[in-house]
Amino acid sequence: MISLHRFNGVEFYLNADLVKLVESIPDSCITLLNGEKYLVRESIPEIIQKIVDYKYMTTHGFHSVKPILE
Repeated sequence: MISLHRFNGVEFYLNADLVKLVESIPDSCITLLNGEKYLVRESIPEIIQKIVDYKYMTTHGFHSVKPILE
């Protein structure tokens, strides 16, 4: 799960394994495999980094050093 924020500031957690598409329309919009869409405050690079961190931790363990995208 990754932590994200709605535009009203409320934090929620999203299952990163269900993300199908991330786009800027111009706000960041995440589309899930089931078609649900979420508008969030985070930028696309921030969302991608959160997903990469999540995937890395689930495959290498939660105490592993995480890669940083540039």
